[in-house]
Amino acid sequence: AWLESQLRPRFATDTSQRDALARARAEAVRDAVVGEGKVDAARVFLTARASGAGQPGVARMQLQLQ
Repeated sequence: AWLESQLRPRFATDTSQRDALARARAEAVRDAVVGEGKVDAARVFLTARASGAGQPGVARMQLQLQ
């Protein structure tokens, strides 16, 4: 707990950094799903939403298959 309290302020991110990380993760998942050739690329899309809207320290990812 002490170490975390010392390091967390030094590694704080802003919204643009979180958005870039979220986008990179989403693109990696999309590429993995489409890359195997089992899902048509036209059926996979990414949407943008504001990051950091959830609980502090919690990452949220939503993957939806239709």
